[in-house]
Amino acid sequence: MFYSENIVEAVENAIKDIILEFGENSEILLLGRTRYDITVLENSDNFEFSENNTKIKYSPFPNLTLSFLTVHRSKGLEADNVILLNMQNNLLGFPNRISSDPILSLVLANKEEYLYAEERRLFYVAITRTKNRTYLVAPEMHYSQFLEELISTGSVQKTVDENKVDIENPPKCLKCEKGNLLLKTNHKNNQKFLGCTNYPHCDFTINDVNVLKKQVICKKCGGYIVEKKTSKGSFYACSNYPFCKNTDNK
Repeated sequence: MFYSENIVEAVENAIKDIILEFGENSEILLLGRTRYDITVLENSDNFEFSENNTKIKYSPFPNLTLSFLTVHRSKGLEADNVILLNMQNNLLGFPNRISSDPILSLVLANKEEYLYAEERRLFYVAITRTKNRTYLVAPEMHYSQFLEELISTGSVQKTVDENKVDIENPPKCLKCEKGNLLLKTNHKNNQKFLGCTNYPHCDFTINDVNVLKKQVICKKCGGYIVEKKTSKGSFYACSNYPFCKNTDNK
């Protein structure tokens, strides 16, 4: 996740992206090379910290389980999704150019073959703490050489924060007209769908999750134009189908 100036916005967009795919009850672990990396979020009103900054509340989505650890402290742990902070190419970035473990030089018999060998091991620890996905938050200019190496091999997907979906304004529920539609998972078949935030009082659902990104309104009844799949293929029709039989080429 690249940012031009605002790292807080990039972190929030990574959080929103995770919520879009995995739901608002997701578990997210923020990782920093040092314990000071989390301080970039302290000036944002959306984040509230407790327990020495290890537990975090994100006010737009209070059900989110959000925590922070240094990479050292995360060894042996695992989270549903991980956001790695401070992928900058500077003295205190990742790799960190200040030796933070003086004991290490005493136990290593020979000089490491690779530059920043211990930092590489820590980086590997960081990106493998996730069950699903790891987001690397980095500036568009002067980003970590570790990230540059991953990009050169095609191992990561570059995303600019301005292109992320705004889920602070999700599509409205067409049934109760009070709730919003958010991504949910059918645990019986592991399929994603959109469901009303007022469930179980409102049971409205849409199977086409693309409505989160692009809301095409039916010109006849005001429903959403969604993808309908049949044995013969797919087509786009009103979400109120078959009561509204309007179709669209989208």
